[in-house]
Amino acid sequence: MVVYAVGDIHGRLDLLEGVIKEIEREAAAAKSGPKVITVFLGDYIDRGPEARGVIDRLIAFRDARPCEIVFLRGNHEQFLLDMIDGRAEGTAWLDYGGVETLASYGVAWPPPLGPRDVKRLGEKLREAVPPAHIQFLRETQLHVEHGDYVFVHAGLRPERLLSEQSDADMLWFRYYSDDEPMHGKTVVHGHTPRGRPVAGRWRIGIDTEAHDSGALTTARFEGASTTFLKVQVASGKEGTRVSEWDEIDRSHDRPERTGPPPREKRIKTAGRGGLMAAGAVAVAAIMVVGILVGLVVWFKGRSEPDSTPVRPVASAPPATSIPVASAPAGTAPTPAATLGAAGQPSPVPAEPVILASKAPSGSASAEPAPKAPTAPSDATATPVPAPSPPPPSTNSTAAGVDAGAIRTAPPPEGATAAAPSPPSGPAN
Repeated sequence: MVVYAVGDIHGRLDLLEGVIKEIEREAAAAKSGPKVITVFLGDYIDRGPEARGVIDRLIAFRDARPCEIVFLRGNHEQFLLDMIDGRAEGTAWLDYGGVETLASYGVAWPPPLGPRDVKRLGEKLREAVPPAHIQFLRETQLHVEHGDYVFVHAGLRPERLLSEQSDADMLWFRYYSDDEPMHGKTVVHGHTPRGRPVAGRWRIGIDTEAHDSGALTTARFEGASTTFLKVQVASGKEGTRVSEWDEIDRSHDRPERTGPPPREKRIKTAGRGGLMAAGAVAVAAIMVVGILVGLVVWFKGRSEPDSTPVRPVASAPPATSIPVASAPAGTAPTPAATLGAAGQPSPVPAEPVILASKAPSGSASAEPAPKAPTAPSDATATPVPAPSPPPPSTNSTAAGVDAGAIRTAPPPEGATAAAPSPPSGPAN
């Protein structure tokens, strides 16, 4: 099988004639040889002077059926259809060669144009462009596959499968490298203009700006062989001449692989979107670790005692004895209470206080009572149960006696001792 791919024609009817003659010659010889297929890559109109003549010639070539023919759509054909169908949002088409196409159909409409002019221009085109031409443009395809090749006007995004390519990709995509595609096929395309054909491992570009350079490129594929033909106007005489390109951009060419593509490369190509997912997972992991660390610190703080320094408390002043008021005869004395540093009564010792015996009459001094024990500075005064049983006694405070001295008289016979009353002050 022989496949011809024809690059961007752009209104150059003279160069198209040379390509058709070459294909017809081989198609005639193919009756006893390999099958011939011709794929036109689009951009038949605009820029060049004979857009209408090019469409007429392509329709005639299709109707003659010298071989199997596939017509692809280019972005310039899409421009014209959008203008005819009223979908154009502006006049950018005129800046890309639409003026020459209008002239070829006899429509004079000089720029600039306003929004209303765009609508009126679409109406004019519907009147000027023959229905057969409009039908031809609508029937064009976006891509076709043959063997290890996929043919498209602009290109295919390498990071997407063939089924994931959008119409805009196939009409407008530009190539700047030769990355291995996920679909695993070599793309044959136009649209990206170069001064010579580009022969890479994964893409072959044949848009050589025929409208300006005067060279229309056709690639011929047969088996593993690829030949680049250059169609030019013959110098000094009418007609064209066909020759092989001797200058080909092979900067992207790579040797054929004998085995399946390396898995690492596949993963790298197909996993570009996975970088964002990996970043999101990393951020989520960092957040989880931060939350766990915060919980550990919080629980640790709750389980440990408060490490806030405590202000030292001043030492308590010496305990002060409270004189016991004299009690009527026959009642038990109330033990003296001591005051702590906070002015609260200190607890009464559990052991009974041994009081000094009555001094002989006429004595000027008496034996002082033993000192009450000094309570700790942070002690809390609490009532102490009455000693059981206390020694029966009566107390009395003689006028003029020292504040700390307590004297008791022997209890009368038959008197019953009373339990000591709790110390004064809050029980706390």
